[in-house]
Amino acid sequence: MRLCLFRHEESAAIAEERVPWDEAPLTESGMRHAGETWKYAQNLGVARIYTSPLKRALATAEIYAANLGVPYAVRPNLRDRNYGSISGERWEDVEEIRKKFNEDPHFSAPGGESYAQVEARVVPEIEYILRLPDDAAGIVSHGEVSRIIIAWYFDIPFGKSSGIDHPTSCMYILDTDEKK
Repeated sequence: MRLCLFRHEESAAIAEERVPWDEAPLTESGMRHAGETWKYAQNLGVARIYTSPLKRALATAEIYAANLGVPYAVRPNLRDRNYGSISGERWEDVEEIRKKFNEDPHFSAPGGESYAQVEARVVPEIEYILRLPDDAAGIVSHGEVSRIIIAWYFDIPFGKSSGIDHPTSCMYILDTDEKK
């Protein structure tokens, strides 16, 4: 199966350089870009889009699915990391916590999730999607979720995966039949 990984388009959290919060909406710019970015997948045979339930990903997936003429399915395990007590804070104000996220896979902000906890729900979700009969699927999710999927696909350990970035308006294609 071919997985086409999309990060949701620009959200208020990205535009304001804030830690994501669950209901961060797409910006006007994000909505415009979603109306264009879907074109990258139009000739890849995407049969269905699987999306995080969070507002910014769901809005992106709805636009992509409508333009591609395919259904979408909400998959709760594709949601972003729960950042707990720092959700909505400016990244510059929580830089020490941000550093710890990249140093320790088991670290979480108070009331939030660690990388390891997110990975524990995302990898089985991707393995489930890969067992479905589609030849190609779109995944609309979040930067951290994409990082986990890419690290899983290429067998990249946590300590080396922090440099994986997935900007908005960008698609990664993983041909899982070629996975080692």
